[in-house]
Amino acid sequence: MFSVGLEEWIDRLAAEYLGFLCRSQCHFKILLAPYGGGKTHFLMALGVRALAENYAVSYVACVPGKPGSGPRVDDPMGLYSEVVGHLQLPQGSGKGLLPILQGVVESKRKMIQESGAADPDRAFDLYRRQLRSRFPGAQFGDFAHVMSLALHGVWAEQEDTASFRGAEKWLEGRMSSLSKDEWSALSLRSPTVAQSVELGGKLLLAMANFLPDAGVHGLVLLIDEVETMFTAKGKALQAVLGAMRKMTDWSGSGPKKAPILGIFAAVPDVEQELRRYPGLEQRYKVMGASFEEGNDSAPVINLEKVRKDQLTLLTEIGIKLVDLGVLASDAKLDREVQLENARRLARISAKMNLDVDSRRLYVKACAGLLQLQIAKGSRLVSEDELGERYRGEFNQMRTTEKAEFEG
Repeated sequence: MFSVGLEEWIDRLAAEYLGFLCRSQCHFKILLAPYGGGKTHFLMALGVRALAENYAVSYVACVPGKPGSGPRVDDPMGLYSEVVGHLQLPQGSGKGLLPILQGVVESKRKMIQESGAADPDRAFDLYRRQLRSRFPGAQFGDFAHVMSLALHGVWAEQEDTASFRGAEKWLEGRMSSLSKDEWSALSLRSPTVAQSVELGGKLLLAMANFLPDAGVHGLVLLIDEVETMFTAKGKALQAVLGAMRKMTDWSGSGPKKAPILGIFAAVPDVEQELRRYPGLEQRYKVMGASFEEGNDSAPVINLEKVRKDQLTLLTEIGIKLVDLGVLASDAKLDREVQLENARRLARISAKMNLDVDSRRLYVKACAGLLQLQIAKGSRLVSEDELGERYRGEFNQMRTTEKAEFEG
């Protein structure tokens, strides 16, 4: 609803990748923009579009700290656990593993009923046994075995058993939380640290390949704030870069083929860090035309190159804010008056060169003006008064951010 200037780019990604390439192959891109430059908004807008295009979506934001403290690209099992925990299906039935399991069981139950199978339980067991050939252990670990147990628990409504609880935790990447009885029910042992590193990547690929069983085309993986990982130094930084390269190398076909569109979002400074790892820099080096020049296959998307001049961009944002204000005020606002106020404020914002992202400041000033006029009535505001309000919002924002930084 509030996206301006991004529609064309998202349409292109949807047509090229969601509509074609990522239904059978894995592709990664890096999204670049400065702090406050709209990276998270772009990811969210792409995620909404991906749901509409019948993809499962998982958005995670990187968190600096020790392995396991949050989604880290250099902690494959931790990242996998976060991805599964944030998985969302188009039907909007909640996030996480359980909606996936329920979606698969519902889909298979419907197919079995429509086929007229005499023994539905036997037909579903046949489907579960086929998982072993689809997800061989050498490539995907014990995914097929554990997934079969989890699906049985949902199908037979036996979710209060050690077998199902253990399978659920295992598939969520919460290996350390399994009890002795749950490990015994799975007939598995807890993996070592080294085994967990390898298993995390295998499980992410396996889950992406399994998602179509729930009726979707694949996975859109949105990894935000990657720059927080680049605060690492020496070997730790090399581990981050190496992990990004490993995920990037899933692209294409072969034994690691998976229906994934992955986006790493970060500030432009990370391009300097990529040079420390030539193998990764090479994979994200733009050859030929850039994405903003129309090359859909370019590995980098730079939001600073969105094709709209600042005045047009702010004006279109203002129009959407005014329409929202009219809805929120039960039509107490005069739309034409507020549109003119928004246009005047856009002209002021486009002319000023303040040390803050102009889109953020414009939205704050425009929303504040609308709120005031909802309370006191619609009127045209002079550009001098709007300029003062704009500077006031800037000073307030700067004071707030300074206090938060010092706190």
